[in-house]
Formats: sequence, C-alpha cells, structure tokens
Amino acid sequence: MSEHRLELDVCAPTAQVVALLSVRPATWLRSFLRLATLEAGANTAALGPPGVTRCRLGPPALDRSGAVAIPLTWWPHLDGEVHFGRFKGRFVVRPGEMGTILALEGETTGGTPERAASVLHALLELLGAAVSVDQEPDG
Repeated sequence: MSEHRLELDVCAPTAQVVALLSVRPATWLRSFLRLATLEAGANTAALGPPGVTRCRLGPPALDRSGAVAIPLTWWPHLDGEVHFGRFKGRFVVRPGEMGTILALEGETTGGTPERAASVLHALLELLGAAVSVDQEPDG
C-alpha cells in the first residue's frame, strides 16, 4: 500500500467544485479516470472496454476542518505490477487563495507509488480544468 496526498489550486468557486463532485450517478467520473490513466502513460490495451473502469463516489460531508470530503474508491483494472489495482480515499475541497484547493488523499494497493502518484495527479489536473472559470474558448 502507498499513501498519497495531492493538492491542486483550482480557479473556481468552492461550491462549483463540490457541485461537480456531487453529481449522481457518478458514471461521469469514469471518463476522467480513464483519461487520467492515459495521461500518466498507461497502456491503452490494459484499460479494456469503456465500462470496465469501476468507481464509487460517496456523498459529500463536512470533515473536522470544515472542508468538504467526498469518498472515492476506484478499481482501474490495470497491470498490478506497475499500476495500482485499487485507490481508496477521498477528494477534499476547501477554499483557497486562488479559488479552491482540490485535494486527493488515500491509499493505493499494488503498483509503484510513483506511477500511482502520476495517475492521481493527472486526475486532479483533469478535474481542475473541467471546473476552471479561467478556461478560454478555442479560436
């Protein structure tokens, strides 16, 4: 098992980030999870069909510090020697200087800590870009 705690400053209101992570059913998250594994260099053949990625996103709740915590369990179904077989943790959303701090903390089982950190960081970057109010339209 490897423990992870990653943070990202997101230029979006905290309520907007919490609202995204609260959308149910959470099947929308699967595309972000698949993209995160690709972004981090996972072999696309190992990903299997689109429906293979399994995840469970729990309901948001205030934690002891006043931040909003959203539980996440993710089974990426990747090669367990390099990539992790399971992530169990939570998103933590709290106000920050630039808008919102989006954190992902938890434990991975299997794989290397470096590869897991790369995949989890890619996931945060993708979610941060999705809710960023500073996105400029192309063209």
